[in-house]
Amino acid sequence: MILFLQVLPADGYTTTRRNGTVRLRREEHGLGSEEPISIPTMFGDISEAYPEVSRRRRALSLSHTHTHTPSTTHDMIFPFPQTLAMRVKRDGHWTDWTYEQYIADVRIVGRAFIHLGLHRHHSVVILGRNSPEWVISELGAIFAG
Repeated sequence: MILFLQVLPADGYTTTRRNGTVRLRREEHGLGSEEPISIPTMFGDISEAYPEVSRRRRALSLSHTHTHTPSTTHDMIFPFPQTLAMRVKRDGHWTDWTYEQYIADVRIVGRAFIHLGLHRHHSVVILGRNSPEWVISELGAIFAG
């Protein structure tokens, strides 16, 4: 699923309304002049811009025990679902997330935010220390819209 960023017209750079719009500060040149895009769109753009990487990963996956052939953008982004994506050590024990678990948790959190009342263009504040759950929550908010 690829989401496209919608930029709404706005008059000012600040607002006190929870669903208000704000102008994006843009530069005339350099990185600040580029059009804004969403994270899912960026992932899709990368897989389209570097198809040789996707082909190489596909070939590697076929040469290993995987018989998985990417058929969607999601499959091209996460070609090895059982590969370790991140881990954290707590109380002397490691907790691991594969890419398959990682994206599943991101989608669960995104759906939970929507179920709790998150609407498009609303904000989510995540307070916490640097942890896998924080990253999962951040991406869940982005994927929720």
